[in-house]
Amino acid sequence: PDLNTLAEQAGMSRFHFHRVFKAATGVTPKAYATALRASRARQQLRESASVTDAMYDAGFNSSGRFYEAAPAMLGMTPTAYRQHGAGVDIRFAVAQCSLGALLVAASAIGICEIALHEDPEHLVRGLQ
Repeated sequence: PDLNTLAEQAGMSRFHFHRVFKAATGVTPKAYATALRASRARQQLRESASVTDAMYDAGFNSSGRFYEAAPAMLGMTPTAYRQHGAGVDIRFAVAQCSLGALLVAASAIGICEIALHEDPEHLVRGLQ
């Protein structure tokens, strides 16, 4: 649903809903929706029968919008992501932070993984 619909369902103006949502979540409704769609796309690429099925199951209405969003969502092409990054040069770093070990991995296209875990070796094994 769009911002107007969400605000109406919450009984608020667009502006007030936007402000309350951001205060509660730390992100705008649009950023939240984009992240949710990206998460669904990654999940569907792992589970669906094809990239096309994954695209539609994740809520994209056109292949153009999906492939336009893919570099920022996946850090690689949808086909490469579906093949677990096979053939893609992925560089990564692991560091300690207040939440445990943090792994950030990127291809030449963009970031393809950010993960937290108490065990840094677990993160590296998961990336491989």
